[in-house]
Amino acid sequence: MRRTCPHCAAVLPPVRDAYCSDCGNCIDEPPTDADSGSQGERGASSFGPATLFILVGVGAIVLAVFMAVIRRDWFEAVGTGGGGLVLTIVGLFWHKRATSAKRTSDVAISGTAQKARVVVSALCVSVLVAGVIYWHRQDAHRRAAVAGVRSKDEYRNAYFGFRVPIERGWQDVTEQARRHGGMLSDEKPANSAILLALARDASVDEMAGASLGLVAEALSAKDENITGADYLKSYLLQLQQRDDAPRAVTHEPQLNIAGVAFDRVSLRRPWGDGEIGMTIWVNTRRNHVISITGSYASESGRKAIEDLLGRVTNESEE
Repeated sequence: MRRTCPHCAAVLPPVRDAYCSDCGNCIDEPPTDADSGSQGERGASSFGPATLFILVGVGAIVLAVFMAVIRRDWFEAVGTGGGGLVLTIVGLFWHKRATSAKRTSDVAISGTAQKARVVVSALCVSVLVAGVIYWHRQDAHRRAAVAGVRSKDEYRNAYFGFRVPIERGWQDVTEQARRHGGMLSDEKPANSAILLALARDASVDEMAGASLGLVAEALSAKDENITGADYLKSYLLQLQQRDDAPRAVTHEPQLNIAGVAFDRVSLRRPWGDGEIGMTIWVNTRRNHVISITGSYASESGRKAIEDLLGRVTNESEE
């Protein structure tokens, strides 16, 4: 006894009529060439736009979550993965309707309809690929703008709007700081970037040993309204929980750097057998926290840092 229809390959019920409930053909009659074509079209149509929507949607959700975990920003996962969730829901709804229609229809899918599905699927894939390429290019452009441009004599960042001169007595140690954390090793989050790191040349003034670091940290959606003072308060709370907690913490007046008011705090941190002084300047702009950290062994080192910051100027985007 046959278990499947010879015309459409549908599974037959245990108790059945002489005619298939799916295609309406007589079960006892041998299949024709048209029936073979119908079966092929039914099998080919199993992977249609609905399935593609589901795969693309699930892929977008997984990618969004993966990137958000790397950047430690779950709000971005919700925003970016929302589009993938919509695609998945639409694909499931479409697939359900297509399956229901296949079960109740007595007419095989025509060649024209099959071609239309292939065209729609191709368009969906093309749009997805184009969107991914565009997003990667935009992201690369944004990252390059955030990083700024370094040269022998200066550092320029039109994205955040400032220019730092690299004067005699200062060495550019940005690459070393990026590789090892160096002077900026306070467990900066993964969504932060070292823009510039400078170290005072001891051969110029042995007593004026100092270092300066500029860091940009991207803000998540929930922190986009944070102020420099808020950031410093949270940062100091984290430092207080460390074994080398700071002392002599002093909240100083704001300092104007390149026409922008930076909140400022000074403190002293244990360092080897002694301690060092640190001053941190913070400002928020363009959904980033800009923090400038100066470390110094003496007041002459602090003065060298403040003199350098006093010569920071505006840099406008073209």
